[in-house]
Amino acid sequence: MGKLIFFFLIMIGNAFATVKVGQCPEEFIGRVKSKQDAVISGRTFETEEIIFSNVETLRGEVDEEVILELLKGGPFKLEEGLEYRVQLRNGKLCWLEKV
Repeated sequence: MGKLIFFFLIMIGNAFATVKVGQCPEEFIGRVKSKQDAVISGRTFETEEIIFSNVETLRGEVDEEVILELLKGGPFKLEEGLEYRVQLRNGKLCWLEKV
């Protein structure tokens, strides 16, 4: 029984460590300027380029215009002209949500 409790304590500690380490260093409110299919040969999955204009930087250093490549038909459905809260790590998407 003691080993089982010890195991759960380790797992809980790892979960908290993941949350702290996993924070995205860049965050901004962006308006979708345009969307276009990304033309890259040899890829299995179709992607699209989303161009955001930075409305407000919330954390880190974010350019006035941000270009992200997202999986076409993926979990994020973006519409031109709408604003989204975007989180990045090394120029790659961590999370986004509609504002």
